[in-house]
Amino acid sequence: MTMAEEKPSKDSETIRYSVCSEYNIPFDKDKNDDEKKASTSSASTSSTTSMTASSSSSVLDKGVVESRGMIGPNNTPKTREEVTEEIQSFLDAPVTLEREVRGFLSIVMFLTRLPVPKGINIHPGVLMKGMVYLPTVGAVLGLMLAVVFDFGTVALGLPPLVAAAMATATGWTLTGCFHEDGLCDSADGIGGGWNRAQILKIMTDSRVGTYGCAAMVLYTITKLQLLAALDMSYWKFGSDTCSSRTVRDCLGSCQGAGPALIISQMLARLTSPYMIRRWDYIDDQDGPKSSFYAFMIQAKLLVTRPRVIIAVSYCFIVSTFLYGPYLAVVLILAVLLFAHRAGKYGERILGGVMGDYLGATICLCELLVLTVLLIGQNYQQQQSSSSLRELVSQLHNMLTADNDVTNLFVDNRFMAIAKFVVMCGAYWTWCWLAKNVAYQSPDDSRSDTKNNETTESKETKPKEDARSAVRSEASRILERPTSTFRERYDATQTYLDALAKPVGSLGLLESWAARLAALQRTLEPTTDRVACLIFAGDHGAAAAPADGGEGCSLYPQAVTRSVLVGLQRGVAGASVLSKANDVTLRV
Repeated sequence: MTMAEEKPSKDSETIRYSVCSEYNIPFDKDKNDDEKKASTSSASTSSTTSMTASSSSSVLDKGVVESRGMIGPNNTPKTREEVTEEIQSFLDAPVTLEREVRGFLSIVMFLTRLPVPKGINIHPGVLMKGMVYLPTVGAVLGLMLAVVFDFGTVALGLPPLVAAAMATATGWTLTGCFHEDGLCDSADGIGGGWNRAQILKIMTDSRVGTYGCAAMVLYTITKLQLLAALDMSYWKFGSDTCSSRTVRDCLGSCQGAGPALIISQMLARLTSPYMIRRWDYIDDQDGPKSSFYAFMIQAKLLVTRPRVIIAVSYCFIVSTFLYGPYLAVVLILAVLLFAHRAGKYGERILGGVMGDYLGATICLCELLVLTVLLIGQNYQQQQSSSSLRELVSQLHNMLTADNDVTNLFVDNRFMAIAKFVVMCGAYWTWCWLAKNVAYQSPDDSRSDTKNNETTESKETKPKEDARSAVRSEASRILERPTSTFRERYDATQTYLDALAKPVGSLGLLESWAARLAALQRTLEPTTDRVACLIFAGDHGAAAAPADGGEGCSLYPQAVTRSVLVGLQRGVAGASVLSKANDVTLRV
């Protein structure tokens, strides 16, 4: 078997780009064009803010992500004591406005596609301390989705189901289907895996299987139907005479899909800090980001109990403002109970929680919150239908009366359009500020200065063929006497992934080819002498319980003898296949 390089094709550009990004190799899309001008690319140092810049994209250098976790700047593993000291430094750091702002912006960068000021990076320690702001970011996203829903139903006159689809598509665009990806991966792993190792292996696979597709379809349909059933938004905060009534009468009693989007997006993300605090954060040891997430196993200590309580308190205040204290308590208890059960289930099948599983929990919790709100809304409508008709009649009289221009502020259509325009303006303002304002954290000032000095003094490297560089690196590791089998296997697999073909398209053939190359220490292994070994045994444990055995075999003992006779005569399936492929068969 010879693993020669294949002819590059247009379909392989994405694969070659990802390999170049991983190994910090400049990527030239038109490398076969003789008239293409030679260019150079600058490489930065291995710090948390170093990037490979180009005119259209920025790619992190090799080792940057790992340096934020268990791998140090010199590509040497950190000891457990070093990681513990780094975590302790985060715990001992005083609470300042600058650090909290950095934590909030890190969560914005982590959860959404919204731009953030320059200088923000996702360090595991900052990310864990910023978990308290997950519900806050969720409430902001929910508010944007609510504005889109109201714009569709009130301003455009669309059916609630279509407006719900608009809001859902907007949410997927803003988050990049971040949690939905976790839902698909978790469904594939839990549905198709039969043990912890297999579940984790499936979950780290970038492809989506049958379980993932089915879960995503059911989740989308259910969410759209719930939002459509909640119907048009009804915003009510307090009463005109609440000064003379109880505090409960002065709180919100909103209804419809708009307020529900805010609450569901907020409360669903409350599950993550609670579950990370309560259960172990596990690491997919063979995953592509294992070094980064390995830090989180200890960094979960940064999700302290007071910060979780702050997140719960924030959710209670917002829920009370929109729906009143009674429904707020019911919602928070339902979410925490659901998170607790999900954590127990994750502990049983995975040994803890991880990113994909947390994302799946958020998606399912959204459906739970929307369901509770729909039940509560239907109950309130049955209890106070007469009062609702009275309010609608009063609003109709206000809109039809010949009053001044202030009536526009109670016009639902005008308010929906105004809120949509304000949201778009706020979004573009945020994008402009994030693009033109640099955030400088006091904790990173010294490292940034050192990084800039090193980057300026570093010479640019000429571009070279991507696959040739990966092949050279793999050959060097294979020929190194001190390299381990795992290192040789990984290097060969990386070279196979760099070839002009879909990653993993050859299935087990690639895995066996990588093993042979690692054993023979060459990228062109040979299989001149192939042998097939069959081990057969007949012992008392396979006998029936009545005969003194344990009955652990599906077939009687006579089958074993018949199979051996067939192998000896050369009529068994293994014998025929071995003869056809010139393989030595030994039993």
